[in-house]
Amino acid sequence: MARVYDIAVAALAIGVERKWLDNLTAQHSVPGTEHVARGVARRLSRRALLTAAIVRDLNRALGVPVGRGVEVAISVLGGEPSPDGASGAQAGAGAVVSTPRVVLPIADSLALAVDVERLEREIERRLLEAMETVVPRRRGRPPRKERRGTR
Repeated sequence: MARVYDIAVAALAIGVERKWLDNLTAQHSVPGTEHVARGVARRLSRRALLTAAIVRDLNRALGVPVGRGVEVAISVLGGEPSPDGASGAQAGAGAVVSTPRVVLPIADSLALAVDVERLEREIERRLLEAMETVVPRRRGRPPRKERRGTR
């Protein structure tokens, strides 16, 4: 079973606002995103975090629209993930692709190189920090405060 992360932890780990990540996963089909039903928080696998990090970098550095960034990130990481969270020839805990650096040809004289291994290491490091600092938000109405002297 692949490990999944809360939106707040994932957002902190990849360095984006929680709302940006929530909108990304709600409006685009990001592989590795678990959404059960309305009112239940989304959970993201490492593959979804890696996809979101690539989309973030493409959007911030090159101004690529988020929708197109998702398509490019999926192309870089390969097809649909296997049930254990791995894709390609390499399987195992947290493996996403079989090569450390992926080059995606854009045009005859242009290619996009993504250092997937480095990105994975950075996300893993930040996940460890984020899991210790983020407290899950309480759902529902806040508890009622009792006034002093009324009971």
